[in-house]
Amino acid sequence: MISNEQLKKMLDTKEKFLLVDSRNGSEYKEGYIPTAINVYDKEMEGQQAKFPTDKAFPVVFYCNGYPKCVRSLNGAKMAMTWGYKKVYLVTAGFPDWQAKGFPVERQ
Repeated sequence: MISNEQLKKMLDTKEKFLLVDSRNGSEYKEGYIPTAINVYDKEMEGQQAKFPTDKAFPVVFYCNGYPKCVRSLNGAKMAMTWGYKKVYLVTAGFPDWQAKGFPVERQ
């Protein structure tokens, strides 16, 4: 698990990782963390092509804050069953990210 502060530092230092927003499409369009792709946890199985072929590539999931929202956990579990070794959850999620005034993108 990582905090929003740790995630912001990873983005600021341009670390290489895949950031996955596990919320539904309408939530994603209303605002998301920069660089994030949207893969709703209930649609993970059909979205494997969006993930890196390198199973050692870090993958970071977020939703509306764990443990209240378990979509990031569901996505992370699926990624681990696919063989990804470096899978992380952002504990506080998007509402906390936004409340801290961190950058948000919209579609």
